[in-house]
Amino acid sequence: MYGSSTALMYVSYPTQVVAKSCKMIPVMVMGVILGKKYSKIKYVCVAMITFGVFLFIYKGKSAIRGGENEDNAHFVGLLLLLFSLGCDGFTSAFEEKVVSLYNPSTLQLMLFCNFYGSILTFIGILIQGEIMPAVAFFLAHPSILVDILWYATMGAIGQLFIFGTIREFGALVCSTATTLRKFFNVICPPIHPAQTSV
Repeated sequence: MYGSSTALMYVSYPTQVVAKSCKMIPVMVMGVILGKKYSKIKYVCVAMITFGVFLFIYKGKSAIRGGENEDNAHFVGLLLLLFSLGCDGFTSAFEEKVVSLYNPSTLQLMLFCNFYGSILTFIGILIQGEIMPAVAFFLAHPSILVDILWYATMGAIGQLFIFGTIREFGALVCSTATTLRKFFNVICPPIHPAQTSV
């Protein structure tokens, strides 16, 4: 998540969506490395979906506007997206491997993934010195806690579907579903009241 979120400082959102539409490829590569076998039809489907989403979204859109600094920034953004794709591929394939080896329930898978993810996140914010600014922000804006709880609740509900899909259908199906969701998010963006004019 760090790679794709940070990449938005260097590339446009459509560029990020195009790059993330390739997520099925690293999921398959990592799955093969971890011993999973896919049929030829799945390889063809993944290639067609990835290529189709790439063509549809990227056609006519320019990720950069020119200039050497923007070229360098774009390159940094693409490297961050590549890093993010590698992590996504490993995570999805590893979760599927854990399911096949230990058969955890959806809630157990969610608990342990979030537990270890929280430890890594805490180490990251500790290293970056972000704990005190976060505490100061909470103290200055205590009403934000309601928004955070709402966001966490919706995230947990979404994770139930993600981990349930990985558990029942595998990482590739989950990756395909998230790719298609992002595709539709770009062609049919949600309408927010602040975006409408009367």
